[in-house]
Amino acid sequence: MKVYLAVEEQYFDYADLGSPLAINVPLGITNNEDIELYFKALLESPPEGYSDYEKALGAVGAGSSKMALFSFSRDKPTAEAVEELFLRLIAYTDPDYTTPYGSLTAKIRLHLIDHNDPSWDVLVHDDFDDGTTQGWDLGGPAVLKASGSPTEYYAVDRGPDTTHYISAPYAYSAWGHEQYAHYHYKDIEVGSGYKEAVFIVHIYCKSGADYAVFKLGNKIIFDAEWSPLDKWVRLALPLPTGQTTRAAFQTQDGQYMWIDEVFALAR
Repeated sequence: MKVYLAVEEQYFDYADLGSPLAINVPLGITNNEDIELYFKALLESPPEGYSDYEKALGAVGAGSSKMALFSFSRDKPTAEAVEELFLRLIAYTDPDYTTPYGSLTAKIRLHLIDHNDPSWDVLVHDDFDDGTTQGWDLGGPAVLKASGSPTEYYAVDRGPDTTHYISAPYAYSAWGHEQYAHYHYKDIEVGSGYKEAVFIVHIYCKSGADYAVFKLGNKIIFDAEWSPLDKWVRLALPLPTGQTTRAAFQTQDGQYMWIDEVFALAR
């Protein structure tokens, strides 16, 4: 069996959030055995302040893979911090999680950051509240996620919208339209003089989507197949320095996504 972390360096932006923090880590699980296995994830001896850190993730069929969200809680810190965590993935042969089959451990470095901290330079801040797209454009035709995607329904209609937002009165809305294969994107440049950079985005996706993804560079960071739906989700991901990275998202025919309060920070 194998476990895949979207990124080993995990970022969580706790600015303006209450305590405790609800932290989600996306895991890719591969069962390369010849029997169905049931998986559980937990943190091994985490630092003080962590709780609710053991989760059943369900079954993965023989020779199959799936994405899952491992969620846990942490008290809100009083200052930015970097903490080393050890995630243990345990496989069981039964749905009651009583008969272990095997396990493995993966290391996570969790960066707890505050986007309001004055140490950050704000390279991008898109709130769409002026009623414009603030530099987000249409790209393509291309498919952001080839596996499992529909063949002809991709986002093309777009613009500021008041249905859902983090900061009033607008968020950026994208709506899929039949027989187009475009995506929405913005290229983010981070200078070589910076040692650290982070991308932050708030995403709202309606349930019912078979295909809705957000991609940063070559990594899918939001996917309707395994990400929370029908509520705002804040994501924070490391950005490479000294280069330009494309942030892009795409959805299917008749399906809406919104983004708001997008940041690129560096220091």
